Amino acid sequence: MILIDSLRSVLSFKKEFDEALFKPFQETIKTSKAQIVTLHMMGSHWYYDNRYTDAHRKFLPVTNSKYIPSQSAEQLINAYDNTIVSLDNFLNETISSLSNVKEPCIMVYLSDHGERLGENGKWLHAETAEEATNTACVIWYSDTFERVFPYQTKALIENQTPLCPKK
Repeated sequence: MILIDSLRSVLSFKKEFDEALFKPFQETIKTSKAQIVTLHMMGSHWYYDNRYTDAHRKFLPVTNSKYIPSQSAEQLINAYDNTIVSLDNFLNETISSLSNVKEPCIMVYLSDHGERLGENGKWLHAETAEEATNTACVIWYSDTFERVFPYQTKALIENQTPLCPKK
């Protein structure tokens, strides 16, 4: 196990970005053939502005305080959306790394929760709400995986859920 942020306390001001996982991940996938690698990211957890680099700051204005009542909805949503830009980059880099592996590869991304972004005046995810239970899931597999496991990939395709299911 490789621990990137040894100061995991919420009181810690020395936080690593999720991208710090890339180097050990790339080294790990080079050295072994059959394995399961788990990457635990901070992702879109509050305080959003601590979760992404300036390169991923696409939506402005963003939050300038951890005190939610002092922030506008636009600031909160923009800061959250920037974490999604960072996540998109993270998944893209992960897939790019796996694309270079000759063995069959599958990547499963699963968020641990959804997020409330002002619905009914509520924010974040520390309470029961439909928005907080609507979690993201992305599955990617290599061409080699599809050739070696055709029935499994067919089942994945047949059982996928549309991005925006109609109610």
